[in-house]
Amino acid sequence: NQLILLDSLLQEFHVFITSSETFKMSCHGDQDHDLHAGVETRQVQDNVHGLITLSPLAYRIINTDVFKRLKSLKQLGSVHEVYPSGIHSRFEHSLGVMHIAGELCDALKITGKDKLCVEIAGLCHDLGHGPFSHLYEVLVRTANPESKWTHEQSSLDMLDLIIEKYQIDLRDYGLDKNDLDFIKELIYGPLNGQDPKKEFPYNGRGPEKYFLYEIISNKITGVDVDKWDYFLRDNLNLKIGITFDYKRFLKNIAIKEWPFYKDDEDKLTVKRIAIRDKEYDNCQEMFLDRSRLHRKGYQHKVTKIFDQMMIDAWIAANDHFPTVLGKNGKPYKLAEACDDAIAFSKLTDDWVNQTIRNSADPGLEKARRILKRIDDRDKYKVVAQIGYELLDKSASDYEQSLLSSVKLMGLLDKDDQGDGSQNITTLRQDDICIIKNFVNMGRKDKTNPVLDMLFYDKSGKVDVKNENELKEIAPAKIFEETLFVLCRKNNPEILAKATIAVENWVLNYPEWQVKYKNQVPDNTYLSPKATGKNSSSSPTFDIEATNGGRSKQLVESKVILSVLLVLFVS
Repeated sequence: NQLILLDSLLQEFHVFITSSETFKMSCHGDQDHDLHAGVETRQVQDNVHGLITLSPLAYRIINTDVFKRLKSLKQLGSVHEVYPSGIHSRFEHSLGVMHIAGELCDALKITGKDKLCVEIAGLCHDLGHGPFSHLYEVLVRTANPESKWTHEQSSLDMLDLIIEKYQIDLRDYGLDKNDLDFIKELIYGPLNGQDPKKEFPYNGRGPEKYFLYEIISNKITGVDVDKWDYFLRDNLNLKIGITFDYKRFLKNIAIKEWPFYKDDEDKLTVKRIAIRDKEYDNCQEMFLDRSRLHRKGYQHKVTKIFDQMMIDAWIAANDHFPTVLGKNGKPYKLAEACDDAIAFSKLTDDWVNQTIRNSADPGLEKARRILKRIDDRDKYKVVAQIGYELLDKSASDYEQSLLSSVKLMGLLDKDDQGDGSQNITTLRQDDICIIKNFVNMGRKDKTNPVLDMLFYDKSGKVDVKNENELKEIAPAKIFEETLFVLCRKNNPEILAKATIAVENWVLNYPEWQVKYKNQVPDNTYLSPKATGKNSSSSPTFDIEATNGGRSKQLVESKVILSVLLVLFVS
């Protein structure tokens, strides 16, 4: 730790010297240099953190049109349709992440170039988001299934665009090419695809400063300053309620040595961030807060319905949307603009949707109609809610399975035109869709992230917690999956047919717990299961699924009658 402190002091001296006008003149001669490089630090008032200090480099990056585009990107996508005050942007979140990153560096006694790089990475980590933040990622995956694009990659591209467009010379701020690579690694991870299971994956900083890679985007535990800011900022606007206190972390952390390879502890030792063991329940609260924000906010049922409607509108518009010009005037479709930094820098929430709304192009009529339904709160209808402890397929896979079942039943209109009209009473293939909620504690592999965190006791000894030690504070179940079957039309006849279709489909999954939203003839909740079980619930997420005791024979009778009716009419 003394060596780290000495290194930080030397870096601080280096930044001071290289930032001086005399040094810049001697290095660059009479050439022009950045007018902003010589400015002092600035302060801005933030509604979450109070006064935030901006370094000269941060001030320079912020005052560019590429960065200020973030003001026009909603942090939470469609959440404002459920929580009207959830309209804050990626701009203020980015400033908040930079601020907490600086606080964490101060707590670890990190100064100089390292601190500046970490702050700039926090500031720029979300530059690559598209309209409605994560919703644009869904558009890209849906329209271009083969695309490997990520918003993290675009964050690097947009940072390069800022540096090139505004001719920012990092030497004016005491940084070099290696520092820029370090900033990018903090945002993206290994830049050249290195496998951390086989080699140390970073070039910007070595194993003795591995802990710096845990600050902005922690690939090991998910404990990072990005979460700390959006917990506070999102909760301020949504009022869902959180209990985690990141300032307790700042007072109870240390840098400790730890083997990099679990299967060969002597091969490489790195320095990592460790937390005092008395704070491990606070760690658990952090991940439970994340789950709560997802369940009640980000993945609220109504939020997800509006998300699906927005994606449907953009998919309908994609082939007819005015092309977005990129580098050298190359045209891109809406879902392809992410492949070019210049084209991508033009995309904002309102610009995309207002372009659709204000267009007279007949090709955009379907997209305009869907956006009008969003404005009028004419939502897609929930046909059924399906819960089970393991729903391992994607929403699209389950949707295809359902549609195959519907086709076998003969309920689909053979002359499907798919024009979206609400007046047609036949069930069409694109009338039904499925959305999936997956609420976890931050780990896609459904494990408890606290298990990979380092803790140290009063004597300084480092350890990790095992599952038995976490039983008292960890929930019995740390993820929850739910399917919602939606009908894009609200015609009662179509909703009834959609309900019958789902009843038949779920006969193939007797273990599922199904709750029907569309009340059909007997005005009760339906279930394809023939069990006498009344309800089940999640001990973690309080999601109930009710079985009405409806017999399998009755469901099958309705299916047969419906098929006969369709055949008779045709």
